Amino acid sequence: MINYGVLVAAAKQIGMGDLPQALPSQEVMESSESFLRSMQKVLLDTNVVEGTLTCSECHTFYVIANGVVDMMHPQKNVKQQTEQNTTAANDSDDASDNANEEDEDVDGDMNAFLDDHDSKQRHNDEHTNQDMVDID
Repeated sequence: MINYGVLVAAAKQIGMGDLPQALPSQEVMESSESFLRSMQKVLLDTNVVEGTLTCSECHTFYVIANGVVDMMHPQKNVKQQTEQNTTAANDSDDASDNANEEDEDVDGDMNAFLDDHDSKQRHNDEHTNQDMVDID
């Protein structure tokens, strides 16, 4: 399933503004050639080679390099990164201790991220949005 609102927003970010704002009826989706061409263009004919993919809920981002999204190494959002940098600058006297703590923090952050993501996914699966499109 695809969240249609997110799809429209993503299409606009890459310069494809020809999708309708609201999800059309099933009849229109199946019979409108212009809608079908627009969906094909966005879903099948678009490749992101370099950039980032950002989660709209937790603002974690993933690096895209050579057309491949690195989902194994999520990057912290800008706010979390700024807070960590500020804390690290204030605690420069304990640099060696901070290095060990940061390693532990990364493991903790990853576990928290995965737990949070799993719970959100279960919640999303339970409450399927009517603006979802099944592309099977």
